[in-house]
Amino acid sequence: MRNKPSEEFLQDVITTALEGGIGYWAVAKIGKRGPDLEYIWTAIMEEECSSDKDNLGWQCLDADMILRGIDVVLAGKAEVNKNYLRTLEKAVVNSDACDVDAELADIVVQAGFFGRVIYG
Repeated sequence: MRNKPSEEFLQDVITTALEGGIGYWAVAKIGKRGPDLEYIWTAIMEEECSSDKDNLGWQCLDADMILRGIDVVLAGKAEVNKNYLRTLEKAVVNSDACDVDAELADIVVQAGFFGRVIYG
């Protein structure tokens, strides 16, 4: 990734994903990692976990996951509409998440979670 987005940008993408992007395929809960640090954990919805192969369990939805997802999308490893790709490129370069809507945040989280876009 050429420019690493700001922490604020990454947190904005997480918030957008949680408030409107990933709820149709994932559940989220607040968990602890260490005595003082709270994190948001996500998992595939139980009904989607039809086999051990599909069950990825709980993963931390944090800045690292968002960065992984951005890298996957921008590297062309996920099938993404070109408009979303351009929007994400511009958002990352400007470190401004105002154009990252719920659908694009969902794409980024899926790419970070699965390494590809599965749902939607």
